[in-house]
Amino acid sequence: MFNYDSINWISDKDNYDGIKGVPAFVGFNAGNRTRAFEFVPYSQNPRISRLPSLGFGNGLKGRFYFQINEEILSGSCIERYLDVNWSDRPKLTFFPRHGSMLGGTMVNITGPCVYDPESVIRCKFDTLEVDGIYRNLNTISCVSPPVMYHGYVDLSVSIDQGPFLFYGKYYVVPPGITEADVNVLNGADKLEAPERFTIEWKNEKLTWNTGAPVTISLWGYKETNETYPKLTYIDEPGQIRHSFWFHIAINLTHPEITKDGGRHTTALWSDPLPLGWYFRHQWQRKYGNSWKKNICEDWYLKEKNSERFNTTLSRCPCTLEQAKQDVGRFVPDLQCNEIDRKCETFHRPAYHCVTSGRPAIGGGGHTHNRAVTIFTEILLKMRIPYTVEDLQELSNLENIPPK
Repeated sequence: MFNYDSINWISDKDNYDGIKGVPAFVGFNAGNRTRAFEFVPYSQNPRISRLPSLGFGNGLKGRFYFQINEEILSGSCIERYLDVNWSDRPKLTFFPRHGSMLGGTMVNITGPCVYDPESVIRCKFDTLEVDGIYRNLNTISCVSPPVMYHGYVDLSVSIDQGPFLFYGKYYVVPPGITEADVNVLNGADKLEAPERFTIEWKNEKLTWNTGAPVTISLWGYKETNETYPKLTYIDEPGQIRHSFWFHIAINLTHPEITKDGGRHTTALWSDPLPLGWYFRHQWQRKYGNSWKKNICEDWYLKEKNSERFNTTLSRCPCTLEQAKQDVGRFVPDLQCNEIDRKCETFHRPAYHCVTSGRPAIGGGGHTHNRAVTIFTEILLKMRIPYTVEDLQELSNLENIPPK
């Protein structure tokens, strides 16, 4: 944290008024003589004298603070216009750093200084623009839109129709592997006709007002062979076929209305759910009393005549290190990884498994049609991924991590 009350001298080369000469360096180092952080555009620049009037950390002038981790993130806004020749795009500091592909994540952002509460704030997630929310001159917020693809995207901010200069990398998580904020208790969604259907959600992600009314809605999600998955609001049971996965979404009935007239609310999403309990009467009318058997046969014929699923799977990584570094294309298998070591259920000899983070081109739902790469002690030494023959040959190995 930097605290500046006043700055009268900016250079030690001027013994008269401290103005002439190279201004002082502003920043800090890692204490190891190899890494240092320079606070631009103020360091070694005459505008260093403005530091006591800027910053606004904790609402105080002259206070600047930084998050020091693998990456140094500024907690104070920056006046980018001070240096029109500044070649680097300034980075945003924001949290959370990731959100669901389905959208609805409230992202709090520090970057450009916003002096006027009436300013027009725009946030852009890749190519999708949304309205921003003014919090204070140091902080704005944006609700992420549905982004129908997975991985890192550019998050950038514009003030008063200016250019999108400030940017950061926001990670879009597929709905099948993101943490659920809405949960169905006692597995009632897996039953055909549950007597009781109880859901709970993380209210603190919506509002601290526990009495605030909320809206509960159903959405259909389907990965297809088209460019982007489909997300459909279910307002009538007859509009959705059984080939969709479903999500429960919860948002505030009376969301926050900002000064620009916009209505902004976080959306909480459940894991993908089967909806036999919801559609069974419709399916019974359409398929008869044997609707479960008929739906399975319908699915079988569709899959039988479609392209073989393994022709559209993503290619496996060549090494475990590649799988760890290429985040987004590959993600750890939640049922089998080197941290939890829960591989005994499906892949007993495995040390670590990864899945493709992206849906297959041919579609197939959240957890279907995703390539799975399995690494064992021998294969880690060989630096190649599994084949079917390897699985058969190593089926008797114990689950022992490599030395």
